[in-house]
Amino acid sequence: MANRAKRGLYAGRQVNFAKNVSFSKRRTQKKQKPNVQPTSFWSQTLGRMLKFRATTHAIRCVDKAGDIDAWLMKSPASLILNPQAIKLKKKINKLTRRAKEASSASGDAPV
Repeated sequence: MANRAKRGLYAGRQVNFAKNVSFSKRRTQKKQKPNVQPTSFWSQTLGRMLKFRATTHAIRCVDKAGDIDAWLMKSPASLILNPQAIKLKKKINKLTRRAKEASSASGDAPV
């Protein structure tokens, strides 16, 4: 993965190289950059908005997963290269684990 993916949520997308073909059939190189949009996602676990630069593919993936928390938890580490997103994934994982432990502890108490 390129360093560009460390700037936001790219979900595996990267720069592609292609060729322009003119009428005279002369081929020239061009870069096809991922479609990156500034966007905000609501985190249920953290209770706040998270701002990221994300590709449109990543935005659709988050929508399909339900929310940013679910997408971060199910995505492999190879797709999440942004240091901020990696920290958030660890934080969300920690908070959900604590919530599960608290609910299991209160559920096991004798009445």
